[in-house]
Amino acid sequence: MTAKKDEVLINNRLKEYQNVIIDYFIERANFSGQSDTLASIIGYLTIYGTLTQSQLQKLTKFSKSTISTGLSNLINVKYVKKEKIPGKREYKYFLSYDSQESIDDALGSVKLEINFLRQKIRELREKFSEKHFGYTMLMKRLSDLTEIFELYQVLIKKIKDPTKIVSDDYKLSSSDKLTQDDFETILNDFDPKIKKFENEIIDFFRYESAYSTLKSFMLIVFVYFLTRKVLTQKKIRKLTNLSVGKISQVVNMLIRKGHIAEVDKRKYKSFIPKKLMRQKIYAMISVKESFFVAGINSLKQMVKWENKFKAIAEDLKEREQGLNQLYGYNIIEQTVSNNIELMEIYKNALKIFSRLL
Repeated sequence: MTAKKDEVLINNRLKEYQNVIIDYFIERANFSGQSDTLASIIGYLTIYGTLTQSQLQKLTKFSKSTISTGLSNLINVKYVKKEKIPGKREYKYFLSYDSQESIDDALGSVKLEINFLRQKIRELREKFSEKHFGYTMLMKRLSDLTEIFELYQVLIKKIKDPTKIVSDDYKLSSSDKLTQDDFETILNDFDPKIKKFENEIIDFFRYESAYSTLKSFMLIVFVYFLTRKVLTQKKIRKLTNLSVGKISQVVNMLIRKGHIAEVDKRKYKSFIPKKLMRQKIYAMISVKESFFVAGINSLKQMVKWENKFKAIAEDLKEREQGLNQLYGYNIIEQTVSNNIELMEIYKNALKIFSRLL
């Protein structure tokens, strides 16, 4: 549904419901590290379907430049599309897909990431070898990441009927562990050519992948854990030039989501370099486990909202006679209904991911 310019703000009697929906998108964003700006834009486009920049500015109270930058970022990762309004200088913006039409879209496709990673693995094999420090680590991590994205892509096609998925068919490898070589990557720099190659991977995730909707400083640290496996805050600062405060914020968020954990140095004291014994060490030991643990934690956050959406649906039904003639009633009712349907998808995904661990 396209919002008319003079009707972009729904009736005030319905605004409380709209605010709850936007709060849902923002809470999801805060948990995952996405910016409130992008979350709000996505939320309002989900509600209204199609909006102009001026309408989004009116709804969000963000500045024109903030809205413009946010939309550009979402267009760049193909999350949002725009079309010129005939006879006007304005564009209308809308989500690239209807999440009700595709499970793939509801949970997020990683096809672009899979194709990119396959290409980079080929390049790594063709251009470098084990004599380049960082090659072995990067090859293992990229291979694991590709495997997990491929598995995820298979699973989301089957989420409508999770009973057909046999967990043994998708058993995750539990062979990942920390080694002395892993800790050496903290003290030693990657070969310059390997580092340049790693930078290309980081740039892809920052500017082209679905992950680029995350806050930039959070995303950079996250990708370094993907490629490096084990890091200290001191090493993160050397790699990123981020402040101690920012690094601490990201590390805590990644721990909360289940992406990384602090290393128990007592388990590895026989081969942890002495220089590292007084520092806190953090690790994403298994890319596979990290992906699904974080996915489970995110899904739990989302399904907590099911009762709120159901309560709104019941309230709207009870008050239908007094509200259904107001502008925005059908918009809110449909958005709430869509989210209730999506909760079933998320609950199925939660069951499947939990069975894999």
